[in-house]
Amino acid sequence: MIVIITVMPFKDKIDSLLLEDQFLVNRTGSWLKTVEWLCHLTNMAIEALLSERSPSLVTYSEFSKGGKSKRCLTTVASTSAVPATSTVWSATEFTDIIRSHSHGGNELHNLPISCKKERSLIVIQGLTLYNKQCHKLLDKVLADLLENSHQTAEACVQRHLQGVTDQLIHEDVPQWYILWLQVFKGVIVRRTDTEEESAEILGKFYQTSTGGVDAPLPFNDESGHVIGQKEEGYFNL
Repeated sequence: MIVIITVMPFKDKIDSLLLEDQFLVNRTGSWLKTVEWLCHLTNMAIEALLSERSPSLVTYSEFSKGGKSKRCLTTVASTSAVPATSTVWSATEFTDIIRSHSHGGNELHNLPISCKKERSLIVIQGLTLYNKQCHKLLDKVLADLLENSHQTAEACVQRHLQGVTDQLIHEDVPQWYILWLQVFKGVIVRRTDTEEESAEILGKFYQTSTGGVDAPLPFNDESGHVIGQKEEGYFNL
């Protein structure tokens, strides 16, 4: 059994679990979804442990035996200098990587595996807005179909989604890859909604990783955009 917690999006608690307690965290919208993602996690954890591809995972028994001493060691480690790296992906970048991965791309497989002697953080910014935009488009198609029963579903989809169907990724798909990154790559993954929130989590990450050293600036001085982030090409509604 693998140590994990799945929670509703309480930001401060998530940050504490991720950065201080080093738990795997997956955002869920309901208790039913929590059960569903625990099943996904169990399958991933079994595969990872059997293949020995994720040395950062520990069983619940190992975690329990550590008890207070384990937590003390974690606290000591968090105040010592530990090599730390971070990446900020926009929702568009992340979904582009997922699409590439589904067609044989190696962007995710080529990411290095983080071990206990180093820490790696991936911030995914704007995924909530991306999911909302997808839902709005799909809701428009459904409303049109219900109001005009003489039309076929294919015609409604063609009218509203022509040119963007390849961009629509169900919200469960990015969630699955977020969990995959934590299990198989050992990275900390944190979803954010704004650049300010991204900067805040980066600051916390480097504070806990490097013993109080300030985080490198995540934003470009001229544009104000996150380094490595592409403009959000959200769909016209």
